[in-house]
Amino acid sequence: MKVNFITEITGFYRFIQTRQLSSNAQLLWFMLFCLWNSAGFPDWLQVDMKRMALMIQANSRSTAERARNELIAAGRIICVRGKSRTPNCYQFVLFASQRSAQPDASTSADQINHHSGHQVAHQKLAEKCHQTANFQIGAAQAGDQSEDHLRHQTAHQPLHLYKLNNPKLNNIKANHKEKSAYGQFGNVFLTASEMELLKADFPDSWEDWIRRLDLGKESKGYVYSSDYAAIHSWQQKEDQQASDQAFQELLDEWELFSG
Repeated sequence: MKVNFITEITGFYRFIQTRQLSSNAQLLWFMLFCLWNSAGFPDWLQVDMKRMALMIQANSRSTAERARNELIAAGRIICVRGKSRTPNCYQFVLFASQRSAQPDASTSADQINHHSGHQVAHQKLAEKCHQTANFQIGAAQAGDQSEDHLRHQTAHQPLHLYKLNNPKLNNIKANHKEKSAYGQFGNVFLTASEMELLKADFPDSWEDWIRRLDLGKESKGYVYSSDYAAIHSWQQKEDQQASDQAFQELLDEWELFSG
């Protein structure tokens, strides 16, 4: 799902200026949105109530349920009940799609029933959520890993949003036969088509990306099956770090204003 991080954070900040939401509900929205962002904005996010309670440091499940129900009643999230004792699935109602019609501060029973009907209409989409639950819960961006670092990864590490590099040196050597070497140390291997795509993807910085990857492979021994994909993964990681930093700054400001 395509989501504008800043638009949604700003939209919620404006929303709570004129809507009555408890501090627990406000914090839960921020924490769920942060989790959704870390997971790469999937269509559905599957989260259990115990985790929600931990997010807002609630002492009981009922406290987390009340905060969640506030967000549902306010029209900020949609909930679909999980099957066979699996956690519920949630979908955010984006501010970007509601610029022309924002929900009223006081939500009536008819509005709540409308959301219930909306949940049923999304039941089929929720199947996808259950099938990919491991991807949607606690996903985290994977940093660029050296071969030595990869050997220390544990089975309990959360699923990454893009595949970790698992070098197969024989295949890499074979692929390099049809690729040209770039960079000061000649460590970046790209086909002619990959080079054209790289220039199109990063018209102002493609040379800098080649330099950085070339230097990283020379100094740290990085090995990738596709250097073109590696450059994109580095760029995605930097975008994620920038988004996380912006979110943390907004969260700090919100906590300061909320007292």
